[in-house]
Amino acid sequence: MATVESIARAALGDLAVAEGKLLNAKRWVNDRYADLAATIRLRHLRRLGELTVPAVITAGTVTVTEGSRTVTGDATAAASWSITMTGRFFQIDRVWYRVQTVSGTTMTLEADYAGETASAQTYRVVARHVLLPDRCRTLVGVIHDRWNREVQQKSLPWLDLQAPERFYQLGGPQCIADLGEDPATRRRLVELYPYSTDTEHLRIAYYEAPLPLDFADELPSTIDQDALKEGVLVDVMRYKMAEAADKGQVDVAALWRNEYRAQETRWFEIKQRMVRTDMVMEDLAWISKSTSRARSGDIVSARDQVWAAGQRP
Repeated sequence: MATVESIARAALGDLAVAEGKLLNAKRWVNDRYADLAATIRLRHLRRLGELTVPAVITAGTVTVTEGSRTVTGDATAAASWSITMTGRFFQIDRVWYRVQTVSGTTMTLEADYAGETASAQTYRVVARHVLLPDRCRTLVGVIHDRWNREVQQKSLPWLDLQAPERFYQLGGPQCIADLGEDPATRRRLVELYPYSTDTEHLRIAYYEAPLPLDFADELPSTIDQDALKEGVLVDVMRYKMAEAADKGQVDVAALWRNEYRAQETRWFEIKQRMVRTDMVMEDLAWISKSTSRARSGDIVSARDQVWAAGQRP
């Protein structure tokens, strides 16, 4: 098996670059590996995971004060509150406030309550934002466990247009929207809608972002080592151009500029060819097989009965 070091040495050797640049070449190998992982579905990065979405909390009533961040719950509300609500969203009068802390009968919001002072008010606390697994790069499939149905991936603008107030909370999530990266954890956030009065479990199929490789690490078998070296050669040629420019060798620098641009085109064509030959049907079959199992939710149709029996319709 090829290693990071063997690819780095081969690329440097092809253009007679000294081994003193081996550390640079290791970084170039990792950069091109990450580039491939972002372009095509590398099967060694496929993963299955699960998401748990907490139920919407609506128990009891609350008292709110204009200009205050403190929300006070009655005994019924407080009995259903816990520190796990931190980071979720409190909604009253169709306005959302992020929950900062929870202690006993008191909930503290991250922003001042903008409405009028009132007591005995209905409310809801929702886990609007859910973290995806660490290093999740691309979601491929999401299955709602209780109903054993696919959750459709939609954009956040689409969801904002279809459900600006996020009013419904029955039946569990039917769509999922990517919210980008969470600044605190550097993990991707999603919103699942409609919300649910039940705790919902979802199964997901996704692709991970690759981890950096060291010199002795073997390249995964799904990586074409010759193709990867062609990508690294772009960086080596760019280095040769910069080296010549630093020495005032204008003509040599211009030559290497033309060479690395031509190599960039070749690298792009290699990636496009790999995309075209990507085993899409095999990938879809893997996802279907991996996410199929007997349903665990309510039986409301003949199809559900088949799933409950552990068979596929």
